[in-house]
Amino acid sequence: MEDLKKKIFEAGGKTWRLKLKFFLKEAKYTLVQGSKDFWNDSKWLIDVYRRKQKQYFTGYEISKSKRIIIDILKFIPYSILVMIPLAEAAIPVLVWIFPNAVPSFFLFDTAEDRRIEHQEQKQFESHQYLIDKLIDVM
Repeated sequence: MEDLKKKIFEAGGKTWRLKLKFFLKEAKYTLVQGSKDFWNDSKWLIDVYRRKQKQYFTGYEISKSKRIIIDILKFIPYSILVMIPLAEAAIPVLVWIFPNAVPSFFLFDTAEDRRIEHQEQKQFESHQYLIDKLIDVM
């Protein structure tokens, strides 16, 4: 996939074909890998809850199980929309209205990168604001 990214940046007039090809490959990879991750996470969660009592969980197990449970709860509306015929057309509307409702294992890498950049930008802006206020006070 990295070689395809390089071709997109190097190509001149054929970029729309390469972008479409890249998008389709990334979509296929995301769906397949997301499904595998969902299955493995579900198996891990069931195994952990069978093995241990809740008060003996480690911090890692608690945080990972919370993330998995949230992802499973986020997946429920998508599974319902896929089961109902022609309801798949409502998925873009659902994503537009609730952008954080997409399970983490079905996010594109580029979408995750954009989200992280946006959070870093907000953090930087708040940092600058606090520094300016501190300077004003002194």
